[in-house]
Amino acid sequence: MDRLIRTLRKAVLFPLRLLTVPGYRDFTFRSMKAQGAATARLSKDQLERHLRGAADWISRGQDNQPDGGIPAYFRLYQGWATSYPETTGYTIPTFLEYARSTQNQDAADRARRMLEFVLSTQDEEGWFPGGQTDATRSPSVFNSGMILHGLNHYYRHSSEERVLESAKRCGDWICSVADNRGNWSADTYRGLRRTYNTEVSASLAELYEITANPDYRDCAARANDWVNAQQKSNGWFANCDNSEKNNHAPLTHLIGYTARGLVVTGKILDRKEDISAARRCLEGLMSSHPRASTPYLDGRLDEQWGPRLKAACVTGTAQLAVTLYLLDEIDRNQDYVEYADWLLGQVCSMQDLQNVHHGLRGGIPSSFPVWGRYAQLSLNNWGPKYFMDALMHSLRQRQGY
Repeated sequence: MDRLIRTLRKAVLFPLRLLTVPGYRDFTFRSMKAQGAATARLSKDQLERHLRGAADWISRGQDNQPDGGIPAYFRLYQGWATSYPETTGYTIPTFLEYARSTQNQDAADRARRMLEFVLSTQDEEGWFPGGQTDATRSPSVFNSGMILHGLNHYYRHSSEERVLESAKRCGDWICSVADNRGNWSADTYRGLRRTYNTEVSASLAELYEITANPDYRDCAARANDWVNAQQKSNGWFANCDNSEKNNHAPLTHLIGYTARGLVVTGKILDRKEDISAARRCLEGLMSSHPRASTPYLDGRLDEQWGPRLKAACVTGTAQLAVTLYLLDEIDRNQDYVEYADWLLGQVCSMQDLQNVHHGLRGGIPSSFPVWGRYAQLSLNNWGPKYFMDALMHSLRQRQGY
């Protein structure tokens, strides 16, 4: 029923808004006029302008909510959605870093509001719920792990014991529901065991680094052993998509989760096999899609790295840039930097910094074109989060950022 209602809203409300709401036509048809990413590396001033635009969009979304969370979407046929605990939680580190690097107290205050919101959603058993605040509450391993990432970083920022206690309760619950294969099949999205749970492993590794509790280290390592066994010789991962239907061609968003989780876990726990798996994945993608070979990276990639979505999953593009910058910090490989810069340039070209509408200016479409079949006709909040991360990684390579 929810899907039917959403389809009807798209069919009726979107065309009406397209005709009557200022800014909608410019944003929508920007997808038709875009020439793709520039091959030249963007200047420091350009990167900072895109960074401010993304931060301002997330901030306007937060201001729209009464609970301090960040709305999951701005939908072109409906407006702002309700708050999303998972993505609000993992945006905390992004806003803490933005506050640090720009001396922006408002960003630090916003990270605090995000923290208070996610803490209010934690269950006594330690888990955090899946879905938005208007969804039925049920435990979610992945969402809990992503919020744990935010708690870990906020504790490092503030040294508040209540934050650490919340993080440990969450980590303990995640470890308690791991299955005998070392990964998770209960309390997962659609009951699926998937490779993108490397992000959960990364959060457990961060918590191990804080607490020295070997349970977190061992659980993370076992989970990633299962993930590494899913990798094909060309670097592509089986069991990577969050559906059965499209598991043959996972979203770049989920490939990005998988690769970043491996890099972070591998770096913290000194697991060279995790770093190597992430490297094989990204080098396989890079060799199959050389820089400037297409205006944008396709949003679904099959087991031969072939394009399947006929649109970009913009969040995934930003995530892959982030992971390449992280790998460069380990390997010092200029090829990674140049490819990450190319991906980042794509996302910059998709961001509308001039739009008159508050829900569109500075945000990035979930799909590009915006009518592509990933979160169609919407701007999600996790795209700008990873876009900000990628921009700050790129800026850190430059003087004094």
